[in-house]
Amino acid sequence: MKKKNIFLLTLGYLGGIAVAMKYSKKNATETKKALEKSDSFLDVFIDNVVSIHKDVLKFFEQKIVTDDNKKLLEDYKQKALDEVEKFKVEANKKVEELKEKWVSKKDELEKEIKDIYDKRQEYFDKAKELWEEYADEAVAKWKEYLNEGRKRLDIAFEEMKKKIK
Repeated sequence: MKKKNIFLLTLGYLGGIAVAMKYSKKNATETKKALEKSDSFLDVFIDNVVSIHKDVLKFFEQKIVTDDNKKLLEDYKQKALDEVEKFKVEANKKVEELKEKWVSKKDELEKEIKDIYDKRQEYFDKAKELWEEYADEAVAKWKEYLNEGRKRLDIAFEEMKKKIK
């Protein structure tokens, strides 16, 4: 394995430890008791990994998937569907109007429909900007949690070095 791959693997491992330290509801004494009771280290390890993943999922569900956010997402979804429907109705209406005026040239019809389309596309551009803003906030929060986990990992590492001496 190349040194770069080993380095990336180590970073991933340390990131996993940081997440485990942040989100694990079990403390070291509970883990030690579980190890004493169990015959298999692997079973305890797997239980802890599953527990950590459940805790992380619960954390994000509590912070991100709130009822307000679900309602907001449904509102935006409905607005997007409404905009598509409005486009269809307005475009059909415009095509019929132009046909009545004997304007049947394809280029003129397409230009009118494109104008209607561009007007509706503005809604999706605004929605994209809004969600990019939310995404930036979520990334910033995640970085904050990772930094907190790294600090805890550093402290734990220093404590372990002191125990070794």
